[in-house]
Parts: sequence; C-alpha cells; structure tokens
Amino acid sequence: MAEPTPAGRRCGFIALIGAPNAGKSTLINALVGTKVTIVSHKVQTTRTLLRGIAIEGDAQLVFIDTPGIFAPKRRLDRAMVSTAWAGAHDADLVGVLIDAKRGIDAEAGTMLDGLATVAQRKVLLLNKIDLVEKPTLLTITQQANERADFAASFMSICVCTRNYRTSRRSRPRAGRSARTARSESSRPSMLSARASARSCSVKAGRPSRRSAPRLAARSPR
Repeated sequence: MAEPTPAGRRCGFIALIGAPNAGKSTLINALVGTKVTIVSHKVQTTRTLLRGIAIEGDAQLVFIDTPGIFAPKRRLDRAMVSTAWAGAHDADLVGVLIDAKRGIDAEAGTMLDGLATVAQRKVLLLNKIDLVEKPTLLTITQQANERADFAASFMSICVCTRNYRTSRRSRPRAGRSARTARSESSRPSMLSARASARSCSVKAGRPSRRSAPRLAARSPR
C-alpha cells in the first residue's frame, strides 16, 4: 500500500514549447541546475520528450523539453511536431518560449495560433532578451498576448548558441598559444638539464644513454 502524500507536498509537469533553436533546452538546463538535455546550434536536435526535475521547497517541478514546432514536410517532422503538442496537452502548465531576436515570425505565429486547442494554463517566456532593445520586447509581448491567452509573461536571458560556439573557438587558440609559449620557454632548461646529466654520467665513468644502445649492439659481434 502506497504511503499517503503530505498535504503540503506537490508535483507538477511544465512543458516548454517553441520554435527550433528558441532556447528550450538551454533554459531547462538552467532551471534544473545541471545539464539534462542536449544543447546544439543545429535545429531539430531534440526529437523526443526529455524531462528534468527541479526541487523548490516541498514542490517538485518536472520540466518537459519538447521538439521544436515548425511547418512539417516529412513524416519525421510531423511526428516530432505531434510529440511537442502532445507534451503540451499532457502537462499541467505550458511555457511558450519565443526567441526575442526573431520576434513573432512565421513559426512563432503558427505556434501561437495552435495554442487555441490547448486548455492548460499558459505563460509567455521571452528568451534572449539581451540581444533586443527594451521597446522591442514590449512590442513582442503585446503582440503575443493579443494572439493567445497567457496567464503571465516572463523574460529570460540564455547564452546564445552562436556566442557559445565563438567563445569555444577562441579559447583553444589562446590555450595553444599559451602552451606553445610555455613549451618554448621551458625547452632550453630541459635541454640544459639533459646535457648536464650526460656530462655527469660521463665524468662518473658511466656510459651515457646514447652510447648504451650502441655498445649493446656491438657486443654480439
């Protein structure tokens, strides 16, 4: 027999839907506090529902990462879009993520029109707001609330994938130059240490490392 759940403990499912590369996976990783979903600059990387759990007091928040919603052309595309809408219908709360840099484009407009069939409570999430001016953010929020019924609107800042790739590219170059400088600076000291070791071995009457293989090779003759 299962133990009864305490009165103050709750659990809810929150689905994040949005266009491809809107930042759903990055936002879920930030909310959960660890990497639970893959993050890539390529579109349609998430092809199935992925869940990440966050604990806030006595509440357990189950975030659901969904595939991007777009105009499907192939059977696989239709399956991924259907999976995203199914995750929204099965959740307790739906977070609609819109890339503020793109604004209300064709993909976002199609997604907002499809929210009419979702009966769950919906909240608007504007992502990448650091790339857009504040007046533009207010305009996007107003346009989105006119096309769908949102209970609340939030704004978030997530690292853009393109900026992340640029920083990743620049780091190895600096690291290689630093390593090269260190190796070049330490190379003379290593050579001098080896030379001093050979001179000491010769003075002590011991064969050096170079002469040892030659003596071993001549001995059978």
